[in-house]
Amino acid sequence: MVRAERPESELAALVESFVIRDASDRFKVRNVAAFRKVLDLAAGQIGNLVNFSEWASLAGVSNDTVAEYVRLLEETHVVRLIRPFIGGKRAELTSAPKIFFVDNGVRNLIFGGFAPSRGRADQGALWENLVLSEMLKYSNPILDSIRYWRSKAGAEVDFVFESRGSQVAVEVKAGDARDSLTRSARSFIDAYQPPFFLLVNARRLPTQRIGRTEVRFITPGDFHADFRPLCRFPGGQESGA
Repeated sequence: MVRAERPESELAALVESFVIRDASDRFKVRNVAAFRKVLDLAAGQIGNLVNFSEWASLAGVSNDTVAEYVRLLEETHVVRLIRPFIGGKRAELTSAPKIFFVDNGVRNLIFGGFAPSRGRADQGALWENLVLSEMLKYSNPILDSIRYWRSKAGAEVDFVFESRGSQVAVEVKAGDARDSLTRSARSFIDAYQPPFFLLVNARRLPTQRIGRTEVRFITPGDFHADFRPLCRFPGGQESGA
């Protein structure tokens, strides 16, 4: 572990060197100001649907250029687009992707600052981005998928992780879930009956079972330990268990 004397300044230098300059030189980005603007917009809208038309207007470039910039940011592992989960139900929407940063630190450097997450206006977005970052650590880009779910009725679940026959749904709720599921969570469970549903909130609460689904109420700090064994083996069982 390396501890910097001025971590924010050193992180800023790294982002400038490896994100801005690398993209400009390696991918021949001509309009660096517009590229920076797209990066700023992405940082300010983590967890939201991407609207390339709106971003193009704000950055002063074409929709295609914005799409290309976002693709470059994905290729350099700065951001990640999460697309909708399609499970064969007609009520689902084939919608725009949501955007996240692979690292919360880089995101906070660009937008939001480094104050503790508790009490921040973007606390929910930060927790959601943290959960996505942890999921990416254990996902195989070829074998696994991470999606979000949204229906025409307005029901939405933040993440649906599928890996080798196993499915884990995740909802992130800033604050205390108070031992109760949202209507969206119940709608997804009713429709798909995933083996596991993780509700990330401010407190760890007793596990529930709804039909064939095990529902765990966990904190952001618990997510790593709870998610890792569930994503590797069908049914969440360790090999040989």
